[in-house]
Amino acid sequence: MLRKTAAPKILAALGTAAAIAVCSTSPALADVTFSGTLDNATTQTNRISRDGVPSTCGSVKSYPGSVSTAARNYDAYTVTNFTGASQCYAINVTSLGANTFVAAYLGAFDPANISTNYRGDLGSSAPSSFGIDVPAGQTLTLVVSQVAGAGTESYSLTVVGPTDPVAVPTMTEWAMILMGLMLAGGAAVMIQRRRMAA
Repeated sequence: MLRKTAAPKILAALGTAAAIAVCSTSPALADVTFSGTLDNATTQTNRISRDGVPSTCGSVKSYPGSVSTAARNYDAYTVTNFTGASQCYAINVTSLGANTFVAAYLGAFDPANISTNYRGDLGSSAPSSFGIDVPAGQTLTLVVSQVAGAGTESYSLTVVGPTDPVAVPTMTEWAMILMGLMLAGGAAVMIQRRRMAA
């Protein structure tokens, strides 16, 4: 019985260890919250038209167009995807004034040309959520801006970080050599015992 089960036990142990490694989960990236009040510190030309359609991951929303030519106050924040793979970022807007809007840009934001690098937006001026796909190594710029040119507006939004991709472990050369030696040793023991039994 020992002769028949030695090699399968070795393989079973290796299989169990590999399964545990594959099924382990990586911790989620830390969520980031941005909040503030729009003032006259920075301004952009125009504003994005609110079409009522929030962006979703899996598709790129077309730029909905610009409205007006008056300057609008804005604040900008950036997050970078360091995971090594494209990730979906959820932007949860928990507090937003009726005259405030949130848009996302892939890379830099140009306040003189607000359609440049446009990636998506909230769709309306109400607390809600939207999603943006961010390629590996790219930076997402979130812009909170005024819809109307006067007054101040408070806001708060949280960027929900994606989960790091789980690396599937592979056997190193030394592990393969060790496994080969163990299997060869087990086979040698089995052959020796058969000779002794005969």
